[in-house]
Amino acid sequence: MLTKSDFEHIRDYYLEPKNEWGSSRISRVLNEAEPKSNETMLDIGCGLGTFSFHASKLGVKAVGLDRDYSALTRGIEAVKKIGAEPALRIKGDALNLPFCNESFNLIINADFIEHLNDADKSNVFREMLRVMKKDGRAVIYSPNVERIIWELRGEKIKKVFGIRKAKIPLWQEYVDKDHFGMSSSSKIIQMLKSVGFKIVHVKYYEFNVPIFSKIPGFNFLFQFLLNPIFANRFLIKVTR
Repeated sequence: MLTKSDFEHIRDYYLEPKNEWGSSRISRVLNEAEPKSNETMLDIGCGLGTFSFHASKLGVKAVGLDRDYSALTRGIEAVKKIGAEPALRIKGDALNLPFCNESFNLIINADFIEHLNDADKSNVFREMLRVMKKDGRAVIYSPNVERIIWELRGEKIKKVFGIRKAKIPLWQEYVDKDHFGMSSSSKIIQMLKSVGFKIVHVKYYEFNVPIFSKIPGFNFLFQFLLNPIFANRFLIKVTR
């Protein structure tokens, strides 16, 4: 049973977020996913069920899937405490989705692939393609490893000039341990294409180049070109 503090954390950080990270990820993903009433939707690696919660409020027949039974049950309890009807939640493996071919109009894969190695990413993408309807669509949303790599290159420059004394870590040592599978947008695009997806478009968020972004007009002139490197997150929309 959820404690008061646990419920408030789930509600205020994931389901009805009062923070920029939580609210922006919901608006970004759902604006691109465009869920419609009576459509079927799969939220892969749903955790506490953020996207299935919001899609259900729009009349979508949403299913959330995750291997973490505790996260699923906690999310269901939190939704009930809010006063809403929880979407269907299933304990399952994204590498072997327990659904028939062409089951879903919409698939959301948000903040999930950074927790997978490359082989598992490809397998998950194949499973997504299998369960997506012929006229379906999917959204993949993830942090951008290129942003981390270039940040660390900046730290190397600081070390050359004596500004930094500490050892420069590998990017895998610099991020949360469970984000070992962070990738670039270009790599994910190639993986998606290789399993049969068609790319609709790619969007980038939270663009910032240290020092240069403070120069008036810099972002306007160079953001389109440098987004794949200096954006903090990316979103890829695909169809079959």
